[in-house]
Amino acid sequence: MRSSLSSGSLPAITEGAFLAAAAEVFGNEASAVNAIQVRDKPRASGLANCAREQGYYLHGYQPDSAGGNATDAALTQEQGRQWEDTGVAVLAAIGWSVLDRQVALANDYFVSGHPDGRLWRASVPSGLIVGVEFKHLGRWGFEDILKRGFEDSKPDYVLQAALYGHALGWDEVLWLVSSQDASSVRSDMRINQTAKNPAVRWATGQNPKLFIHQMNLHPLYTTLIPIARKRAEWLSANKDALIEREYEPTAGKFPCTYCPYLNRCLADGKGGAVAPKLPFGVAE
Repeated sequence: MRSSLSSGSLPAITEGAFLAAAAEVFGNEASAVNAIQVRDKPRASGLANCAREQGYYLHGYQPDSAGGNATDAALTQEQGRQWEDTGVAVLAAIGWSVLDRQVALANDYFVSGHPDGRLWRASVPSGLIVGVEFKHLGRWGFEDILKRGFEDSKPDYVLQAALYGHALGWDEVLWLVSSQDASSVRSDMRINQTAKNPAVRWATGQNPKLFIHQMNLHPLYTTLIPIARKRAEWLSANKDALIEREYEPTAGKFPCTYCPYLNRCLADGKGGAVAPKLPFGVAE
């Protein structure tokens, strides 16, 4: 029920106008890090994305579809950045500092990126370096972790952290993953716990708001990193060529529905140079 004051007492503040303003304030054009431009190497956070999408990004094409420019995307991304600040504050309250926040990877490294930071306190064993990454996921993404486990659900996050760690000398990484909608997740967990078939129950001892996962990165430095480097360097060398897409955009499914270059990809059609693959495939 709307208040009678909404009938003209104030200038109209509409949902659309508010979200458009958020895009202007927080969107890519407002950030030098994300500004649209020709780039010489892919991002650590995007290396598992479709190879053609990365080629378009490196080439400096303007986004051309609603997929990557959803009206609420900029606001949601900013809420994720705020989660990082909130998480850092909570860690400080329990005795952990987060150092080296958003430092850039070295210019001569084969991907770019800005890790969230590394954990420190006096009780950490001497010489041990533990990176930290904050993620803020919607209901589907958060529940997928609860159902399948972090590493099976988010191999792209594992790749990103391995690249950061390899570049910066991390021994381990800690992820703090928050749910954007713990209320819905909690409801889904309650329903799942009463499923008649025990085999489909995944909501056992899980937290609907926060998921924490830690990993030793050293095994990945000799297994995953060489493969990632091959893919990254190939993308850098082929950014001006038509690259074969790694999804079928006409299917109308994720991730193509979120691609900022969907219209260009459809116009370019099938074909192109095939990028080196990652061992787990492209992140879905």
